[in-house]
Amino acid sequence: MAGRIHAAAICDACAVEPAPSSRPVAGGTRIEIRPARDAAELAAALALRHEVFCVEQGVSVADEVDGRDREALQLVAVREGGGALVGTCRLLFDGDTAKLGRMAVPAAARGAGI
Repeated sequence: MAGRIHAAAICDACAVEPAPSSRPVAGGTRIEIRPARDAAELAAALALRHEVFCVEQGVSVADEVDGRDREALQLVAVREGGGALVGTCRLLFDGDTAKLGRMAVPAAARGAGI
């Protein structure tokens, strides 16, 4: 697919792209959780992190942009059918261990079970 960012391109440590997962959340809306598919999704995920961490929580940009995103697998939560981004997190790998971090959900979507 043109413009698609393969997981290995986002995450140097990832040789295999994980399969997407879909589940219902509050109100019956289905959310798909999967790696960011293209530069636009990756940019939206980073913008959401900036909004949540820097703007809402007062984290410095230097602390939020720590230089580790290139080695991480960036996951996004989107409404099924190409809908809005409603969450993001990154996975950092250390051997057989994966660390979930930088989890962010927009204020309007919090409490919905994402």
